Amino acid sequence: MEPERGRWDIPGGFVEPWELPADAAAREVLEETGLHVRIGELLSIVLDTYAERDYTLNVYYLAEIVGGTERPADDIAELQWFAPAELPSDLAFKHAHDVLARWTERA
Repeated sequence: MEPERGRWDIPGGFVEPWELPADAAAREVLEETGLHVRIGELLSIVLDTYAERDYTLNVYYLAEIVGGTERPADDIAELQWFAPAELPSDLAFKHAHDVLARWTERA
């Protein structure tokens, strides 16, 4: 969906009032992919903008799938897994490049 329709993104979203970042990450993964995850260590914290008007603090964790049924949410065209050497270049947000570079270094 807009503002980055047609580009790849990492599961994520906004925190609910008083929701901890790790809890928000697990909830967003479930909402967007249908998968339950166990949140692991912190991977990266990156600043960015959203729709060129709001500033965002993006918090990324490593996670392990522990259940659920993979299915894209209604605002997502498809789900796909990528190996570090196969990551797409057409990413939705600038910070995604930084996060995936960090993840690739660890892989």
